[in-house]
Amino acid sequence: MAFTKYTKEELGGQAVNYLYTTLTSTISGSDMTIPVSDTSDFPDGSSGIDTIFIDDECILYSSKTPTTFVVSQRDYGDRLGGGQTHTINTLVRQEPEASQWNRVCENLADAVAAMDDAKYIPRDISYPFEINQNWVGYDLPAVRFLNATKVTIVGAAIAAVYPAAGDVTFSIRDTANGGGSGFNLTISSGDYVGESSMDNSLSLTSDYAYINVVSAGSLSMFTITIFYKVYL
Repeated sequence: MAFTKYTKEELGGQAVNYLYTTLTSTISGSDMTIPVSDTSDFPDGSSGIDTIFIDDECILYSSKTPTTFVVSQRDYGDRLGGGQTHTINTLVRQEPEASQWNRVCENLADAVAAMDDAKYIPRDISYPFEINQNWVGYDLPAVRFLNATKVTIVGAAIAAVYPAAGDVTFSIRDTANGGGSGFNLTISSGDYVGESSMDNSLSLTSDYAYINVVSAGSLSMFTITIFYKVYL
């Protein structure tokens, strides 16, 4: 199935297509046929480099039927030490081309520039990995600001390549590990785009802003844009 993502009006209303389907039964780490609900929009596998992703596992496939992928290598790239078990109804996805990912990020940057006569300055931070329950209570890599004493963060937005599987909430903080002051940013289950209110006033106490994971379903390949003012 092809997902067509229409951004919110303020993100330019552009569409970006992504491919996904779901497992129709649980598979083990050694299964070489992947049963899914629909393969019709996916490449046929003849290129020799066609892959799908299930959770964190990359799988190389050589052909397909209307409802299966015929696998040539599990754990393609040897990142996980072998094939993994995946449960029924898990998302099976094709990683987007870099150009698609860049369009999502560019939409956010354009949105910021159009807001309130460029009153807000954007700071984009991209995360090409998966957030899940294991991240709850932990920080993403901190965001450093020069002349941070002159920075006031007013809000944040998020754009994802794949829809969130369950609500995912982040907290933008002035102190590590969820301490100090801050505000929340949530992307709802099934959504590609989320935003906080834009009337926050978070002054930094150091050169860093911290993004703490408050609650997590699952979310992979996303960018968070922090909106801030600089007082010169």
